[in-house]
Amino acid sequence: MLRFSKVTFLFALIFAWAAHAEPVYILIDDSGSMDDRRKQLAATQALTQELEELAAETNVSINLFGGENGGDCSSDIRINDLKPLSTFDRSEVSPSPSGFTPLAAAIGQTLLEVDGTKATIIVIGDAEDSCGVDICTLVPPLLNRQPDVDLRFVLSEPS
Repeated sequence: MLRFSKVTFLFALIFAWAAHAEPVYILIDDSGSMDDRRKQLAATQALTQELEELAAETNVSINLFGGENGGDCSSDIRINDLKPLSTFDRSEVSPSPSGFTPLAAAIGQTLLEVDGTKATIIVIGDAEDSCGVDICTLVPPLLNRQPDVDLRFVLSEPS
C-alpha cells in the first residue's frame, strides 16, 4: 500500500508539472522577405513541428510580425494573450507576407510581455531585421535581465 501511494504521488507531481509548464511565445515572420512559397512552406512545417512537441495544456501565444501585423518599422507589435494549446485553431494564423521585418521590435515586445517570468520564445522566420536594428546588440541585454527566458530561432529557409 505504501508503494502505491509513492507512485501515485510521483504521477501527481509529474502531472502538475506538465500542466503548469512554462508558457511559449511563438513569433512568425510575416514580412515581405517571407513572400516566397518555399519559405512559407518551411515556416508552416516549423510551426507544426514546434506545436507537436508541446503538451496540450501548454499556454501558447502565436503571433505574426511584419506584413499587416506591424509591417512598418514604427508599428507597435501586438502580442496575443496566452491560451492552452488545445484551444488553438490554425485558422487564427493566416500570413499575408508584406512590408518590413521588425524582428527586434517583436522580440523586445515579447520580452516586455514575459516580464521576468520563465518562458520560451520561438522565432520562426529568416532571422533578418529590415528596420535597422541590430538584434545582436538589442537582445542580449534584454535577455540578461530575464535569465529564465529561453530564446530560440527556427530558420525557415527552404532546403
